[in-house]
Amino acid sequence: MEETLALEVRHVSSSYRRRSRARQEGLHDVSFTVGQGEILGLVGESGSGKSTLAKVILGMVRPDAGEVIHHTKRPQMIFQDPYSSLNPAYSVEW
Repeated sequence: MEETLALEVRHVSSSYRRRSRARQEGLHDVSFTVGQGEILGLVGESGSGKSTLAKVILGMVRPDAGEVIHHTKRPQMIFQDPYSSLNPAYSVEW
């Protein structure tokens, strides 16, 4: 059975300019796929590029190289603190 993809990240690299004007590499050649109904957990130490990757996936930051392909209509970020990002008045189904 063929898996239906939800997200493809292909060879994404991203850097940003530090205060010293030097470029700091945030992501280097990151590739993965996420299938429909699949869950991906991203773990790493502070400063390892987790937030940068999320911003690249959502289109908030343009990658220096590579591509992000969405096979969904509306990708969304869910923040770590569910009380500030989810409305308790609505069900999970909503």
